Amino acid sequence: MADPFANIDFEVVEEEPSAVADPFADVNFEVVDPVEPNLDAFMQDIPGFAEGDEVYAEKELEDRALAVLRTQTEAPTFMEEAHLAFDQGSNLISDFNTVLNAALPQAAVSISFEEGSLLPTMRVGMGEEIESLTYDERLQLAASQKQASVQEEHADTLTKQQLFGVDAVASGVGSVTKALLDPTTALPVGQSLKAMTAIGGGVGFTAGLGSMATKNEFDAATLAGYTVAGAVLPAAITRGGQLIQKAPKTQLLSQAKTRMDNAAKAVTKIFDSRTDVQKSADAANNVITKMDEEAARLVVAGRTDDEILPLVKANLGLTDKQVLTAMADADRPWTIPAKGDADEILKQIDNPLYNQSVIGRKVDAIIRPISSRIGEYSKPLMVALREVDRKVHQRKGELSNEFVDFFNVGMRQSKAGNPNWIALENALFNNNYAKATQIAEEYFPELASTLPKINSTLRSMFDELQEAGVKVRFQDDYFPRSVKDREGLMQALGTKTKSYITKALEAERVRIGRTKGDKKQYVLSAEEEADVINKVLMGYRPTPTGMQRLKATREIPFLEENLQRFYHSAPESLQMYLNKAVQEVEKRRFFGKDGRVKEGADDLDYNASAGALIARETSNLSQDAMNDLQNLISARFDGEDLKMGQVTSIGRDLQYMSLLAQIDSAAVQLGDVGSAVYLNGFRNVFEGFKGKQLDAEDIGIINNVAAEMNSGGGLSKLLDKTLGLSGFKAVDRIGKNAVINSSLIKYQKMAATTEGRAALEKQWGEVFGNETGALIEELGSKQITDRVKTLIWNDLADVQPIALSELPEKYLTMENGRIFYSLKTYMIKQLDLVRNTAIKDIRSKDKATRLKGVGNLARYGAIMGIGNGTVATVRDYYLSGGDERSVTPTAYADNILNSIMSTAFLNRYTIDKYLAEGKPAEAVVSQIMPAAVGVIDTTVGALSGDPEKLDRAAKNIPVLGKVYYTFLGGGMEKNQEWKDREEAKDSIKLGM
Repeated sequence: MADPFANIDFEVVEEEPSAVADPFADVNFEVVDPVEPNLDAFMQDIPGFAEGDEVYAEKELEDRALAVLRTQTEAPTFMEEAHLAFDQGSNLISDFNTVLNAALPQAAVSISFEEGSLLPTMRVGMGEEIESLTYDERLQLAASQKQASVQEEHADTLTKQQLFGVDAVASGVGSVTKALLDPTTALPVGQSLKAMTAIGGGVGFTAGLGSMATKNEFDAATLAGYTVAGAVLPAAITRGGQLIQKAPKTQLLSQAKTRMDNAAKAVTKIFDSRTDVQKSADAANNVITKMDEEAARLVVAGRTDDEILPLVKANLGLTDKQVLTAMADADRPWTIPAKGDADEILKQIDNPLYNQSVIGRKVDAIIRPISSRIGEYSKPLMVALREVDRKVHQRKGELSNEFVDFFNVGMRQSKAGNPNWIALENALFNNNYAKATQIAEEYFPELASTLPKINSTLRSMFDELQEAGVKVRFQDDYFPRSVKDREGLMQALGTKTKSYITKALEAERVRIGRTKGDKKQYVLSAEEEADVINKVLMGYRPTPTGMQRLKATREIPFLEENLQRFYHSAPESLQMYLNKAVQEVEKRRFFGKDGRVKEGADDLDYNASAGALIARETSNLSQDAMNDLQNLISARFDGEDLKMGQVTSIGRDLQYMSLLAQIDSAAVQLGDVGSAVYLNGFRNVFEGFKGKQLDAEDIGIINNVAAEMNSGGGLSKLLDKTLGLSGFKAVDRIGKNAVINSSLIKYQKMAATTEGRAALEKQWGEVFGNETGALIEELGSKQITDRVKTLIWNDLADVQPIALSELPEKYLTMENGRIFYSLKTYMIKQLDLVRNTAIKDIRSKDKATRLKGVGNLARYGAIMGIGNGTVATVRDYYLSGGDERSVTPTAYADNILNSIMSTAFLNRYTIDKYLAEGKPAEAVVSQIMPAAVGVIDTTVGALSGDPEKLDRAAKNIPVLGKVYYTFLGGGMEKNQEWKDREEAKDSIKLGM
């Protein structure tokens, strides 16, 4: 290429001296030899880094030694690493065998299916030395023995892996293969694509958990990869087998191996896509994060900068080498946070909701129990709120038991229209206990001694109400009365009294509406209407500040017998009054001196009361957190006053009677025992069944299946009767007692050891404060006190929706919207249990805590999946009329999967009908819509007279409806037809 500047003459010009004076012209510079920075001195200034050079030198020597060894050693083969992972892995049979041996060492049950035998083998006894260990120690021993056995057999492979690293493909295939080679999975290889994916994915997930537990590490991407591996490999194996059948002999192994290799590589990209450098950086970032958090605590505690790094290392158990490596590999530097930054870090650690998104809060309002949300801010406040629930339920139960004869005899005689009973009731309603006692002695002698007790209890209740701050006026020989038929009573009263009542009702509606900010639209509840009517009849008249007694009126007007028919019976009136009084007393005790009443009324202002309580009890929280707490507590008590409309209540109760008051539904409740096993362990549950110390009746929940069914109105009495006749309540009681007694045994065992007492102090010290020692003593001596009952109630409330505090905020604030929560509150509570005991730990930044969460998640899936899956399989067998296809391994696996998916409100029907067809919106709607819609639709369809529709509607008849439909109405045949269709679908093999 020609030079473009060849023909250009350049003139060299000498540069003129600068006109700017040199500012340093008169300065004499002294030449000094250069000094290198003293890095050693710098390192000495950082506590703990004095040996920094030696650490780096040691690491460099290690790296060189490893490099030399790699040149002299062969890398492990694919089969060697797969074999190692296979032996390190586990499956349901081996895990079950380990758990049985640890739980029952005297029996030492060993299960195997060698040589095709389906009968388990049993070895009795493990020796006194092992039997004397605790359950956890035996599990640890079994794990150690397995690890030692694997290390002995695969010593060479393990050594090679230290040099060359672990082949994720080989390890993944080995672990998943171990899980797939389990009789309980019925070898999904070769089944339909759907079955292979579902079962294989499940065992892949389990294999991933087991692998990470063995290696003492957790990684979400790896777990996802194992799950996908479980879903993909069976299909790949099936396809490989089909190739072997069809391909020429010379191509058999190569093609099958290629297919398997490609499948394995595809899976590896999912769960091993990070490089070694990225994995190292992630680990270092985790260490730096923990150092940040610990340093923040120390800064807030007032430690100086010089003290912080040594304390961080000591508190976290980090060596100098670990700290240096983390700082070198992390993506960000570590620094000591300033005071403001430290405060912000601790807010985010201590209050998980602090940084929660707006969407997350809205979802929580719909599906998360308020007790759980309150507990994240303040455990003592959560327990205090639950204590209101416990005391109310317990006291209601105690009062019902105390006057059970009065309630039973009275209701029976009232329904029969016995004139002597009507006369006794009239005497009570007119506050004439002497006359009532005289009638009882003559006609109902079994109640003669009860009436004085009722009078005494009502006097005591007056004292309690007054002490709690409720403005009540004492009436001698008082007995409550409650209006049942307002319209009938209004028609029977004189024109003048009727006019007074009408005006009083309107005045009270406006007054109460004004306090609630809804003067025009507010509607009085049935209880508020009854209260106004009773007060008018007792001489009260409406005033701007409420109902006031007129001085010239009679103090206690006489209630004529001809008006009694418009009132609830004496037993009903007494029970309603006592229940309401107990609720009011415990509610006011909860707020204590922070209770605020509404302007111009005697009722508590829940929002203002909650605000005052929170400001005093939780001043360390942010303003957003305090506002959230205030809304939650206000919703809890407002929700207690809200009631569903009559029509909606009837629809709710009809669906419960149709779906729950059935014999097979009662059997399904046995799955609740699994919650007790998950919470307290199999041994404690077993011991609880063997020797019951506390009954559900003792804490007032014998007639309380779930809070959503316990709100009254509708057909609640008929519902209660049908649930009893079907056996549902009896089985529900078994489930509740399983949790109650296993929790009690667990805590009693903890109180018997030094480690257990320390754990109790750590877990409950914040709640019981200086009473914790007394609680531990009571547990140790097996006393059943109020403190012990509080402990047990909290465990039961963690797993079952037994009170309003265990329901979501939206349930409490939408009275008629509550029907959408029907048959869902139990699963909402189970989802919350998983979140609190597993997901919360998995999201932790601490590896040990994450592993604990992973273990809990796997344990929940295994216990609840197998337990509920077993019950469902037996139920299917019964409903199918003994069709053996209901008890095949595939059917059992489907039921286990359905059980686990139900925690997320999914099931096979929803997946097959909606999600598989690409209709997610319809799937969501199907889950939201209340079951009452289907029940009503089926009932209306039967009006056409079609025999088939009549039989289908008969299925909804409580107690025996489903039995009739199954064996006489064609249900069994339809079940078998459905199985035929499913079998035909599943017979379509992959690639055939």
